[in-house]
Amino acid sequence: MKPAGDETHPSGEESSDKSLQATGDGVHQLLNDGKYSDFIVKCGDRDWRIHRAIVCSRSSYFKKMCEGQSKVLSLGFPLDFFDTLRYCTQEVEQGFITFEGEDPAHIEEMLMFLYTMRYPQKPFRDGTASDMVLDAYMYAIADRYGLPKLQTEARRAFEARLPLHYTDPTFMEAVKVAYDSTPQTDRGLRDMIMGVVWGNRSVMLVKEHVQECVMGSEGLKHDLLMELFATPGVVGYKKKERAKKITV
Repeated sequence: MKPAGDETHPSGEESSDKSLQATGDGVHQLLNDGKYSDFIVKCGDRDWRIHRAIVCSRSSYFKKMCEGQSKVLSLGFPLDFFDTLRYCTQEVEQGFITFEGEDPAHIEEMLMFLYTMRYPQKPFRDGTASDMVLDAYMYAIADRYGLPKLQTEARRAFEARLPLHYTDPTFMEAVKVAYDSTPQTDRGLRDMIMGVVWGNRSVMLVKEHVQECVMGSEGLKHDLLMELFATPGVVGYKKKERAKKITV
C-alpha cells in the first residue's frame, strides 16, 4: 500500500488530453454519421456534417468563422501569402463553409483530429517518406486553421521519421511542401530540414532530385545560402546565431 501523498497525479492539461482521447472513438462516430450536426464543411466533391460545439472549441479558425468575427482567412498572415496558398470561401450564415483549393483528404484528416484529438497517422517510426509528405501538409493546415496541438503532433511525426527517410527521393517532396505551404518565418520544419540537408550536403546536394527541389524553392535556396555564409572558411563568412540542427 502506497503511503498517503505518494500518488502522482497528471497535470490538468494531461488529464484533459486523456479524457478527450478516451472519448475520441464515440465522438468520431458523430463525424461519420453526422447525427445532430448543425454545420456543413465542403471541399471538392466531399462534404461533412459537423458540430459547431466540437470544432469551434478546438480551432480558432472555426470559432472566428462561426462567430462572424472574420470574413477573410487571415490569421495574421499577409494577404499575398494566401495568393499562393489558397483562400477559403465562407458561407457561414447559410450553415456551411467551402474550402477552396485544399485537398479533401487533408481536410478530412484535420476534421478527424478535431473530433478525436489523435494524430491521423500510424506510429511515427513505422511510417514512410510518403507519410512525411502528409506530415508536412498537416503541419501547414494546422497553422492555417488554428490547431496548435495538431501542428505539434505533425512536427513530432516529421522529426521522428526524418532520420529514417531523408535519403528517400520522396523526402524532397515533403521538403517542397514544408517550404511552399508555411510562412518563411515559421522554422518548425525548416530548421529540421536544413539540419539534415546542410549536415549531409556532400552527399545530398550532388543528387539530381535534391538539386531540382533546391532550384524550385526560393526559400530553400535562401536558407542554403545563409548556411553557406555562416560556414567558417567561406568568402563572406559571418558568424550567426544558429538554431538547433539535426544531423543524421
